[in-house]
Amino acid sequence: MPRLLPVLLGIAFLLGTSMGIAQEPKEEIQKLLTEVEQKFDQGDPRGLAACWTPDGVFINRSGERFTGRENLEKTFQASFSAGKKVSLRFHVRSLRIVGEGVALVDVLPEVRPQTRTLGGEPNLDLVLVQRNGRWLIESAREIRCAPVQVQHLKDLEWLVGDWASEASPQSGVSLHSTCGWTDSRAFLIRKYTVEGKDGVLHSGTEVIGWDPRARRIRSWVFDSNGGFGENVWFHDGNRWLVQYSGTLKDGNEVSATNILTVVDPDTLRIQSKDRTSDGEPQPDVPGITLKRQAAAKDASKTGESRKPAQTILP
Repeated sequence: MPRLLPVLLGIAFLLGTSMGIAQEPKEEIQKLLTEVEQKFDQGDPRGLAACWTPDGVFINRSGERFTGRENLEKTFQASFSAGKKVSLRFHVRSLRIVGEGVALVDVLPEVRPQTRTLGGEPNLDLVLVQRNGRWLIESAREIRCAPVQVQHLKDLEWLVGDWASEASPQSGVSLHSTCGWTDSRAFLIRKYTVEGKDGVLHSGTEVIGWDPRARRIRSWVFDSNGGFGENVWFHDGNRWLVQYSGTLKDGNEVSATNILTVVDPDTLRIQSKDRTSDGEPQPDVPGITLKRQAAAKDASKTGESRKPAQTILP
């Protein structure tokens, strides 16, 4: 699709999503949202251009500038003629009412069916103004931002590093976790081990990524016993609610809600609640505190070796 297409995709959803603005401006902006969606889906370049002010501006990521409804209509017409029919989804990054009849909005657009994008996702900065009781686009500027996976996973960047709990006085069991980025920074890879007095009891690998269809963080877990499962992550202040569903090696279906609380940058608290096995309730797992571990010394210089649990990330 022409580069113009992704720019237009973000307008509608952004403009209508509640970001703490007053109800009346929100409702009026929603009307513009609906109109942009309809005109775009209909392939109506004139109607779409009418969503701009008479002297409205669009600037693509190459710096090309299109000013006025007549020029915008011609540009939209060329875009529609060159591409196949698509559906549009719009994702709000920010929306602010900054003055009487002026709004600044930041959009992350999505095209369905998806088109390949290189060098990051398109991002759209909009200035909206209210003219004669109607919200219109005064300017739209397309920029390139980091790939959407990286943007969303940055909220979990604090996981990167080595973490360990102290051994339980009763059982002698401890948990070790190491997390790092893939080369593309599109995924986080977390490897963990559970150790007892006699060595490693259990280990596994978790791949954490962004689901562009569901618009949420998901992860996939594979354990050393042959089980596997999936997590869905929800951000809640200083904690994450991680809903797990999986299958054990014997075929039993299991589920749980794991709660990760960030106490401070170097302290993590993990709890597991609402646990079931084949639909039967299971006891909660008491909270475990993990501490961030200092970087290991260079073994080639010191002659020291790291514990296996801390060298599990390739």
